[in-house]
Amino acid sequence: MHIRILGGMEIRSSAGETLRLPTRKASLALAALVLAPKGVPRQRLCDAFWADRGDAQARSSLRQALAAIRRVVASEETGILIESDGETVRLAARPEDVDVRFFDHLAERSDPLHLAKAADCYQGDILAGIGLPGALDQWFAPHRRSYRHKALLLVERLSLLSGPDLKAVEAGCQALAERLLSIDPTAEEAHRALIRLHQRHGRMNAALRQFQFCKETLQRALGVEPEGRTRELMASPRQIAVASATTDVSPPRELPSIAVLPFQNLTAEPDQDYFADGVVDDIINGLSRYRSLLFVIARNSSFTYKGRAVDAKQVGRELNVRYVLEGSVRRSGSRLRIGGQLIDATTALQIWSDRFEGEVADIFALQDRIAESVVGALVPRVREAEMNRARRAPTESIDAHLAYMQAMGFFHTWSRDGLDRALQLSYRAIDLDPNYATPYGLALGCLFLRRTAGWGADPAQEFAEARRLCERVYEIGRDNFLSLGSAGFALAGLLGEHERGAALIDESLVLNPNASATLMQSSFVRTWMGQPDLAIRQLQRAMLNSPVDVLMFSMHTGMALAHFVAERDDEAYAWAEKALQRNPIAGPAIRVAAASAALLGRPLDATKYLSLLRQLDPGLRVANIGNRIPLRRPEDLERLANGLRKAGLPE
Repeated sequence: MHIRILGGMEIRSSAGETLRLPTRKASLALAALVLAPKGVPRQRLCDAFWADRGDAQARSSLRQALAAIRRVVASEETGILIESDGETVRLAARPEDVDVRFFDHLAERSDPLHLAKAADCYQGDILAGIGLPGALDQWFAPHRRSYRHKALLLVERLSLLSGPDLKAVEAGCQALAERLLSIDPTAEEAHRALIRLHQRHGRMNAALRQFQFCKETLQRALGVEPEGRTRELMASPRQIAVASATTDVSPPRELPSIAVLPFQNLTAEPDQDYFADGVVDDIINGLSRYRSLLFVIARNSSFTYKGRAVDAKQVGRELNVRYVLEGSVRRSGSRLRIGGQLIDATTALQIWSDRFEGEVADIFALQDRIAESVVGALVPRVREAEMNRARRAPTESIDAHLAYMQAMGFFHTWSRDGLDRALQLSYRAIDLDPNYATPYGLALGCLFLRRTAGWGADPAQEFAEARRLCERVYEIGRDNFLSLGSAGFALAGLLGEHERGAALIDESLVLNPNASATLMQSSFVRTWMGQPDLAIRQLQRAMLNSPVDVLMFSMHTGMALAHFVAERDDEAYAWAEKALQRNPIAGPAIRVAAASAALLGRPLDATKYLSLLRQLDPGLRVANIGNRIPLRRPEDLERLANGLRKAGLPE
């Protein structure tokens, strides 16, 4: 038995016979289960697949669909089973029986032949060619985007492999690159892979033709030039042809650079993942304090590797870092053990490893020791003064810090319930230690996201609360770059105090000039203030500092808005579409896409995006645009309103 959902959908028996489920909804329900190895709540399936029916009828339809799946697919003989505990439904299967799971299994391996097999698994986008209604398209779109991103990373990884007897690997790489370009001709990772293959075999004219095709496609489709990494491949083709294929094409950094990967949670309870993630957050922040000695990759890029088996060399190439810190966390009652190993990503050799044990109450001291050990290993002559400056616990209350760790876990779900829970836990941390600045910044982030998503319960009360939190950060958090950045962003975005907000963010950037999230916050504020070119420079730095950030769509949205304010509508539209390729329901990007398309005289695109925007924000009108985006200059707000008006937004 084999289930394929990459490049369409197909079910084949062990004898090679094509099998079909009786209804389209049953087939799509099977695809949803395939994509969720840990299972899907029954209620969520009912809400997404049978939203037009009452609760009882929807549950009955789900039972019928599951019964059909069991009859056709699931049995002891096939090894594929439908498991249910009453609340959650799960498809249990061996990786080799389900293409997306087999792809993930192979892509995590380091052996070139396994990677080539993974490339062969990717036959196209998830459910390609199958028309999906709006609600189900929103269900599958994040998975489609995720697997295409994985395939792009894989094709570049394959093209960088070197060594003897790689013909099968190169053939797989070429086939995958061509498939990806047939889906998206602007995929630069695939263009780069083909250029490298041509150069490796001395086909310089073919490499040049591929580059020219890439350049012309990007200009025609997006109005942009190829990325620096693509242009650098053609800087000296003959030299690159004989160079090591593993040479990174990203610009080198002056300071030693390091990525801290998510630590493995060795605690028996899986719900303690938030604690291991919180430990890593704190270590990243601790290392960031040595800003004159180290360049530390942002959390959002490091955490794209969570749950994946990757080697240090791969991380080094993809994040352009020299060193990788890996580790594990085990918590047993009040005891805590943290293990870590520092690896040179260019050689995969271990530089340092150690184990740190103590009480949970000693967590800050343990994290300081890890940070100091790493810095000491990388910069042997580190000054004692620098160590003393960085060695400072943010709170004396371990319970407050544990509450903050939990809050961060909920915050990164980006859901309404998650933000509500994160806000509650932030307030609990504040209650436990009113002088602990970090949770104030997180609470402000929750308030801002709730407002922009239309989830705020009482705007007047939340504005007053945001002001109180900002004033408190100003009093106690002047040495905390995270809290300062969040307070400045809230002052500008929620309270309309752009100048003061920008000043606080500037203070934050003095404390940590490489913080990608803070650079992104600053860029939005600068755009709102009418300084789009400064915003673009900050976003370019942020994207360099955090090249595979899970919030890259927000950075692309920032670029789109900045170009729109600068009245460069072609660039604005191109960046908005780039953001929507990563997150198809990013409201701020959809606003820019609709307005810029209308101003460019593209009524079909403008209508398409305005329709999607009104689905996501039914209450949006020309008269209340200013409630959604705090543009300070009247001419910028009027330009946005005019664009959306031309797209068809009611007054």
